[in-house]
Amino acid sequence: MDFTLPAHIDSYRKRYRAFVAEHLLPLERDASAYDEHENIRLEVLEQVRAKAKTTGLWAPQMPKERGGQGLNIVAMAACYEEMNYSIFGPATFNCAAPDDGNMIVLNKVGTEPQKKR
Repeated sequence: MDFTLPAHIDSYRKRYRAFVAEHLLPLERDASAYDEHENIRLEVLEQVRAKAKTTGLWAPQMPKERGGQGLNIVAMAACYEEMNYSIFGPATFNCAAPDDGNMIVLNKVGTEPQKKR
């Protein structure tokens, strides 16, 4: 059985890997990037989230009409693996628990007003 990722999925995976290496891993070594609870400071998070959005890497689990990437489960798994090389990865790409699972469920069964929020 061939487990090679299709080229379009591998391309997404590589983009997440590059973003993490360039923007997130350096922040982990910077004490000023952390708040008093050892989480990423909100102003730093806002900056890297803006970069994730402009590079087309925001919310891979969400459909495009909701501002996400609309990736399938195989692509999501490959991308989540890459983003989790950084402690800041899931929050940066809007994939942190429990929000990630809640967004997926609400997108499938939520009312339209719930989906818009």
